[in-house]
This record gives sequence, structure tokens and C-alpha cells, in this order.
Amino acid sequence: MSRKFLALITLSCWLLTRSATASASLTEVRQDFLSQTATFAATDVMSAPAADGSYLISVYLDQPVGGTVGATIAWTDENGATQRYQALGGTAVFAVRLQAGTTLTVATSGTVKGSYNLFIDGVGFWN
Repeated sequence: MSRKFLALITLSCWLLTRSATASASLTEVRQDFLSQTATFAATDVMSAPAADGSYLISVYLDQPVGGTVGATIAWTDENGATQRYQALGGTAVFAVRLQAGTTLTVATSGTVKGSYNLFIDGVGFWN
């Protein structure tokens, strides 16, 4: 999935949000981890929102040549339960319901030979 397609999804969500209610809010989620040569521990992807919100998240992970890296996305849902999504390469798109005052994190694990890139993009919306 290309960044152009993600931009189209983002624009579509924005238009749907704006047409559904005049009091909706929208936020962009974007964090690029470029030329990584090692795995890393849980890192915040965004600032914690003031209200519960729904997010559409896209993860794109380039696998390093000769290595195998996985990315774990974690968050706390509106019921206080920890949720996780494992991305093992390529593109994944998934929905997240995020509790106010908490954040989305990403950590990587596996074997790194060379370098890899990890892109996290998304859009959040709520009333």
C-alpha cells in the first residue's frame, strides 16, 4: 500500500467525519523510523489524546536483507484493556479505539542485518 493510498484513506475519513457531525475532531498520526540498525523498546508514536478516540492506523515495515524484524503496536482501549497488533513486514491497516490519556506505542524485535525502515501513519477522529 502506497503513501498516496493512505493519503486517500485519510482524506476520505476526514470528509466522512466532517459530513457526519459539525463537532468532530481530527488528528494525524505519523512517525517514521528510518535506517534502523537495531531493534528498539516501546516508543510513543503520538501524544496522548484528551478524549477517547478512534484511529485508523497503517504500518509499513521494510524487512532488512538477511534479517527478520517484527513490529508490535500496543495501546490501551477505552475499557482499560491492553491491546496489541503484530506486524511482520509489508503493510497492515487496522482500527484502534484509544483511551484518553494513553498513547500508541511501537517496539521492534527480531534479527537485524543491515537496516530497516518502519512507517506508522494514521488518522484519529472523535466527537
